[in-house]
Amino acid sequence: LLLFFKIDVLEDPAIRNVIVLQTVLQEVRNRSAPVYKRIRDVTNNQEKHFYTFTNEHHRETYVEQEQGENANDRNDRAIRVAAKWYNEHLKKISAENHLQVIFITNDKKNKEKAIEEGIPAFTCEEYVKSLTANPELIDRLACLSEEGNEIESGRIIFSEHLPLSKLQQGIKSGTYLQGTFRASRENYLEATVWVHGDTEDDKEIILQGLKNLNRAVHEDIVAVELLPKNQWVAPSSVVLHDEGQNEDDVEK
Repeated sequence: LLLFFKIDVLEDPAIRNVIVLQTVLQEVRNRSAPVYKRIRDVTNNQEKHFYTFTNEHHRETYVEQEQGENANDRNDRAIRVAAKWYNEHLKKISAENHLQVIFITNDKKNKEKAIEEGIPAFTCEEYVKSLTANPELIDRLACLSEEGNEIESGRIIFSEHLPLSKLQQGIKSGTYLQGTFRASRENYLEATVWVHGDTEDDKEIILQGLKNLNRAVHEDIVAVELLPKNQWVAPSSVVLHDEGQNEDDVEK
């Protein structure tokens, strides 16, 4: 999630020599195609020295989801396992160079667990402030601090997806409308759902806010419920690729 909310910082020329885990890339890809493209562009920039590590397909770093463990906690654990393995790997191949992986996370619990497991861990702010030769990064980070308003324990709180049977009943009764999800190219906090009617009742519904997008991906078939008419809003005219407001509105 750090990639998702701090992509502007990571794109700065001062940030180099970064390992991006497959687990993290998958989460970003599921949440925002524009942010995913930006991080892929960074990893393709040879001057930045960003590298991807396919930890989900490595024998020493893949982890199974444990009983009673949710997907987010499993992914957090997978990231810690990969960070610890990488440090041990570096010790074996570069004992004299003292290379070390630093785990950057804004999840307080994840950071505490990492430290308990012997993994050097810092928040993004702590790490940026340690770069004394680049004070402009601190200003950039301060401008992005409001992005944390949607985060609790390091993750966005999304509504649970409804069971298929309940969705089908809601669509049949007219409570929910089914259509094709189309992500906005200009604003990652906005999308439309094109609802196809039997006659001339086609509708385009505006979705705004991460909670209302609820992890949908471009071209997904989704079901939506309209908000009361007094909560409808116009499409945003602001271009946003990785920062925005906490709008949770749906417009017909």
